[in-house]
Amino acid sequence: GVDERVLLARVYLDMIEALEAPAQREEYADKVVQLGTEIQRDQPERVEGPYFQALGMARRLDASRELSGIKSMMAMAQAAVNIEPAYDNAGALSLMGKIYLEAPPWPASVGDEDEAVEMLTRAVSLAPTPLNRLFLGEALYHAEQPDAAKKELRLAYQEGTSTGMPARWLKEC
Repeated sequence: GVDERVLLARVYLDMIEALEAPAQREEYADKVVQLGTEIQRDQPERVEGPYFQALGMARRLDASRELSGIKSMMAMAQAAVNIEPAYDNAGALSLMGKIYLEAPPWPASVGDEDEAVEMLTRAVSLAPTPLNRLFLGEALYHAEQPDAAKKELRLAYQEGTSTGMPARWLKEC
């Protein structure tokens, strides 16, 4: 059956999206990390543990604007990919690709446009969702592949409008 902690982690992630105050967002992000840690401790073979640790860490980093936790977050995301890369619409690959795209480049952080394109191409091949296509389109654009970027962004927009993609993402297409 479904681990209730997975459902709770998803609720907390939704709450983070709805909350404005960074301190509240960080508090719920910490709860997501804690749930992921518990799942990983109890069921180390399952993808949900490292996946929710990575997502919680990402939301915490997003709220705090702190770069120091990126490497451990990327390690958790990679652990989730190693267990089940397609889980949650290839969510761990998508997360890693987005981090590679948005983080400052080495030596300050892990930013790498080519890695972003590679991760997001894998994500789209496993789960061709509008959101994964949007992120891949952005990565291709930054990697100076405008024709491929336009194709992905066009598909993201077309599929996103028909599937009810949230407006905050649609406007980026």
